[in-house]
Amino acid sequence: MVRTSDIRAAADLVALPLKHMEDVKFYPLDVDLSKADVVVGPADPVSIVGFPYGLAQQGGLPVWKTGTVASDLDINIGGKPIFLVDTTSRPGMSGSPVYAVRSGAFRSSDGSLHTAIGGSIKKFLGVYSEQIQAAELGGGWKAEAVMALYDSLP
Repeated sequence: MVRTSDIRAAADLVALPLKHMEDVKFYPLDVDLSKADVVVGPADPVSIVGFPYGLAQQGGLPVWKTGTVASDLDINIGGKPIFLVDTTSRPGMSGSPVYAVRSGAFRSSDGSLHTAIGGSIKKFLGVYSEQIQAAELGGGWKAEAVMALYDSLP
């Protein structure tokens, strides 16, 4: 269980109300993707979707950087709901969603094998928050922590 009081005290997560969005093209994060039944563990590939050094694709779309899970997702880091990613991240990546994207065959929590035919399945793992320079690791707040903070907002 994630306690929002612990997250508020330790997290660098923020939620901002957005106003005057009538003329803005909006690409919201589908938080239900955190419930996708895809097994993800150490050494599995992940994508961090952000703007390294402010770089963007045409139309202002983010860049998809890759990395691998560097910690067990069921175990917290330093007593906080954080997971580690082996990646060389750059400024501009903080606040980026982290996804496990699978095309073709993937395993679900019951151990059965499934196939994403004609597309892919995405699992939202959390929000990237920091680079640990010397270790070439990055840290991210787990999806459950992000959702607990969001659900606690007035």
